[in-house]
Amino acid sequence: VRGGSVLDGTGSNPFDADIGIVDDRITSIGDLSLSTASVSIDARGCRVAPGFIDIHTHSDISATYDPDQGSSIAMGVTTQVVGNCGLALGHTNSDPVFDFEKRWLAPHGARIRWNTYAEFLGIIESEGVATNIVALSGHGTLRKRIMGLEDRPPTDAELLAMQQELGASLEAGCWGFSSGLEYPPSAYANEDELSALCAVMKDTGGFYATHLRNEGDTLAEAVQEAINVSERSGAPGREAGTAETPTFRTYLDHAVRNDPIPAPPEVDPLFRLKIIKDDDNNTRQPTPRRPMSPVT
Repeated sequence: VRGGSVLDGTGSNPFDADIGIVDDRITSIGDLSLSTASVSIDARGCRVAPGFIDIHTHSDISATYDPDQGSSIAMGVTTQVVGNCGLALGHTNSDPVFDFEKRWLAPHGARIRWNTYAEFLGIIESEGVATNIVALSGHGTLRKRIMGLEDRPPTDAELLAMQQELGASLEAGCWGFSSGLEYPPSAYANEDELSALCAVMKDTGGFYATHLRNEGDTLAEAVQEAINVSERSGAPGREAGTAETPTFRTYLDHAVRNDPIPAPPEVDPLFRLKIIKDDDNNTRQPTPRRPMSPVT
């Protein structure tokens, strides 16, 4: 890639440079005018940047019928985090309990062709997808697989089965666990259930990503619940919330200082943001796991 204005992702000022790529790796950045290449792209007058990471998508659905992922690629997104809001297609199977999920696929000529999360990821990888995929286990579809749409706490046997399903998804390559507590059946779970499930991720590097139970009148309580789940479970990844507002930031600041969370003075407009913090109150990344590479 020759002569582009490089934005390297570090926050530094753009600079003119050539970029050398071998296979799928950047191997050199600088003046490569004396180098030869089998393919050369003239980037003069263009900005050149690393691919963007979209941390909140539901493209595990569209990846089954739209491997080109054109809407993401057009925006420069090369990595997608999927399985958010407790909705993870990898937990589904042919059981009638998943008729709702089947209706997402049917208009596109797609269908559920897997029985496990590992099989789902295997299909996506073998058939190819244009972006990297970072998959999450999803509480809603996981719970539905074990309990259907029951509005009650799980029995001991059901909780164990959900823990085993979550563990299997992590082994298959999931990076963490999401919940969508505004939507059934995730909404039927209490803090004890969520904490017991998140405890499966202890020492794995997995993180908890929650769509809060409420983003309005009881936002403070919803943020506190998310923090409690992470504290109780011991999972190294901490997801503090999904709302980025001045009020939300106040709640998070109090939580970091271990202060009681104040009552909300008002409801602010809500914008999506994930925040992960570790036991030292610093941002951290989950244990590195290679996301599925795009197939060219």
